[in-house]
Amino acid sequence: MGRTTSKFPGHTLDAEDVTDFIMKYSTYTNRDDVERWVKLHEKYKTILVVYDEGIAGICRWNILPSGKDAHILDLIIREDHRGTGLLQRMLLQGLKMYPTVENLKFEMGYDDGTIKKPLKTIPIKEFFRHYRRRKNVV
Repeated sequence: MGRTTSKFPGHTLDAEDVTDFIMKYSTYTNRDDVERWVKLHEKYKTILVVYDEGIAGICRWNILPSGKDAHILDLIIREDHRGTGLLQRMLLQGLKMYPTVENLKFEMGYDDGTIKKPLKTIPIKEFFRHYRRRKNVV
């Protein structure tokens, strides 16, 4: 495995490559919508793309008006990078960029393409405490 590097929000992304990755690993069906979202999130600096011999992971989020809640729209990690702590590193990088965020909100997508169901709000401290216990990550 090569060295993992991140392309931080604000850098120019290849929207087509990012869209291809999202379409491959998600249940979205409208490519034009996904590409439009990628470009919009790049503009607002709310997308993080991690590279390791191609795209290894993507996190796309919205910061809610209060500034205290981050709604995670997509958190996609390539199979060979799952279980490596990449999820935690991506979320930590996002939180460095938006230090006022106190809570994470996730949605659950289903393989059959049915409507996503919002999950409860998780305080950041609780999320990372739980994650470290489960993954034995420092």
